This record gives sequence, structure tokens and C-alpha cells, in this order.
Amino acid sequence: MTGWSTVLLGALCIALSAVQALAPLLLRRLDAMLASGDDPARAMRDAWSAGAGVGAIVNALFGVALIVIGFGVTRRLRWAHPALELSGWASIVVLAILAKPSLAPFFAMAGESESSGAGMVAVAVLLVLAQLGAVLWFLRFWRKAEVRDAFAESRGQGFRSGDAA
Repeated sequence: MTGWSTVLLGALCIALSAVQALAPLLLRRLDAMLASGDDPARAMRDAWSAGAGVGAIVNALFGVALIVIGFGVTRRLRWAHPALELSGWASIVVLAILAKPSLAPFFAMAGESESSGAGMVAVAVLLVLAQLGAVLWFLRFWRKAEVRDAFAESRGQGFRSGDAA
């Protein structure tokens, strides 16, 4: 279950990456069609487009890594156990990198006030703390002796029939 969930999460990251790569093109086209100087959503579209490239690259790389690791977990390959643990910790770094470009459009809608800047920082910190909590919760399960032993027994081979990943 953990392996297939990881593969699914990787696929979602890649799908999000595709959306982030294509959206700036669509937003520029929409902007050209509107051609209004008094467009209240322009700041939001600009903020989203500015961070979309970084988000697309990071999500694509992380998604591919998660798919590879997920398949390794489904086969109980020895390297997959520490790789999934490392990817959990890396997800915190990824979230920190993507916090500003992901939240900037919402705060652009709120305006350029000092409180919106403080709000962005507060939301970003809360998201990173929530991610840290999720990773620590997962690692409580992932570091159990019986889980580690399931991967140590595989000696790099696939799992035996009747075993569940």
C-alpha cells in the first residue's frame, strides 16, 4: 500500500508540474484577450506565472523520484526503505521552496500590504510545520523493526508471492 501510494503521489506531482508549465501560457493568452488596464485579477495571474516555472521543475523532479522509489517499495528492494525516508525529509525542503510561489497569487489578491506579507510568512511556516508533523507521523511507522526487517530480508530482490508491500 505504501509503495503504490508513493507512486500515485509521484504521478500527482508530475500532473501538477504539467499544469504549472502550461498555465503561464494560458494566463498570458487570457491577459492579452482581456487587455484591460483595470483588471483586478492581473496581479494574481502575474504572481502565479512568476513562480510556475520553479514549481514545475521541482514538482517534476520530485514526482519522478517518488515514482521510482514507490516501485522500489512495492518490490521491497533494500534501497527503497532509506530512499522513502529520505524523500519524506526532502518533502519538507520541497514545500519550503514552493511555499512562496504557491501562496503568492493568494496574497496578490489581498493586496500589497504589510499584513499580507506577514500572512504569507505565517501560512508558509504553518505549512512547513504541518509537513514536518506528517513526516514524523509516517516515520513512526516506517522505522518500526518489522518494516525495516521486511526490506532487509529482500536482499535487493523482489518480494515473495503472498507478501504485501
